Amino acid sequence: MRFVFCIMMLFFSHTILAESYQIFITKIKVSAKNNGKYWDTFKGAPDIQVVISKRHNDEWKKIFVSQVFTNHHIVDEHIVVPTPVEENDEIIIYVVDRDFRRNDNIGSQMLTVKESEKTVTFSMVEELQYVITKYSSLEEKRKASENKRWEELQQQKKAAQQKKIDEREKWRTQMEKERKAFSEELQQQKKIMLEEAQAEITAQKTRAKELMEKQQKSFNAAWEKKRADLRREMEAKFAAEQKQKKEQLAALAEQIKKISEEFNNRSQLYKKKMDELKQKNTTWKTQNEQLQKKIEKQQQDLQQLQKTIDEHKKMLQELQDKIEKVQKQAMFQGATPKKMSPRQMARAMRAMEFFIRRMKTPAQTKVKYDTRFIVDVVKNFTHSYKKWEKTAKLYAQK
Repeated sequence: MRFVFCIMMLFFSHTILAESYQIFITKIKVSAKNNGKYWDTFKGAPDIQVVISKRHNDEWKKIFVSQVFTNHHIVDEHIVVPTPVEENDEIIIYVVDRDFRRNDNIGSQMLTVKESEKTVTFSMVEELQYVITKYSSLEEKRKASENKRWEELQQQKKAAQQKKIDEREKWRTQMEKERKAFSEELQQQKKIMLEEAQAEITAQKTRAKELMEKQQKSFNAAWEKKRADLRREMEAKFAAEQKQKKEQLAALAEQIKKISEEFNNRSQLYKKKMDELKQKNTTWKTQNEQLQKKIEKQQQDLQQLQKTIDEHKKMLQELQDKIEKVQKQAMFQGATPKKMSPRQMARAMRAMEFFIRRMKTPAQTKVKYDTRFIVDVVKNFTHSYKKWEKTAKLYAQK
């Protein structure tokens, strides 16, 4: 019993620990028969069916039979084998032509189960693509492959970055070494060049000093000669300028004398003109004062005339009132004066106003407009203006 139990435990442990795989057939392509033969009785394409068997205890056991793909040379549909298989299992894939009378074997292929994705050719099968994987679907396998590829790419990227970092560090170390070596060599070259430059500068200073002394001597000699020539030239030029200035001063004095004489003549003429202007100004002021007095007198006459006109208007109004009063008295006393129309009365008033305005002096306007004069005017209104004027003058003389 213990022995049997141990064997059973080993079997179950092997079953539990063993990994299962899934089989997928993605494409089948069957070639045509030779010599003008056909797969089908009706001269059509084969009716393809896939059968898978697995070896178990030295026997082949059928684990999968697919649907029949009628009249197909190529099957592009994915065929999923639902029965899982274990690693290192032996299987046979049969591709058969399904027929009424008998089934023709198109081809078969023996495989050992392991993770794979292949395309095989056998018998009349030109192409058979299959996938053996641990995943339950091709989509899951694709995602896992993408994830794996992504992890590989990330690892490659990290490795490349690390490689770049290492190369950069190596390059930096190499450059640091080269920089130090170059710096040491540069310091050495600088020291040598500095010594050579100092020696060259000392030699150049010596040569420059000798050359400057020689040039200074030549310059001093040339300067003394040039100085003497300039002194002689300046003395001659100064003498000529002094002579020219004396001549210019004499001419300028002559011009000043002429200008002074002309100025004196113009001053006398200006003085004479100023006297004439003063005299004219005095005459103009006198005339202006006379004209101003005349204007003031005319203004006074105008004011007096305006006053006289106002008095005449007042007298005319009194005269009209007296005429109305006389008419009333005549009517009351029973007199029968000649009646005057409004038009005749207006003409009489205008004639009286005209006569009064023609008087030349204010004294002549002091006429005593008594009742007799007004009655005579009213009675004799039909007479001519000359007779009326004569009567008025007679009353004015009384």
